[in-house]
Amino acid sequence: MTKVEANQAQAQFVELISRVEDHQERIVIEHAGQSVAAVISYADLQQFEALEDASESSNSGKSAGFDGV
Repeated sequence: MTKVEANQAQAQFVELISRVEDHQERIVIEHAGQSVAAVISYADLQQFEALEDASESSNSGKSAGFDGV
């Protein structure tokens, strides 16, 4: 995983997109030393969303409250 400052990411956006596309690299965008965003491949996004959907499905039957306490 590569970390890049926001101003550098803006200046090198096309190159960063190519690195993600060609090498499946994950790039973290930082602003003032704090991680604020990530550039990932579409395949990685699809995997993340599938995991998120599965997690939401498994938690949908659980109560978040304190019923009966």
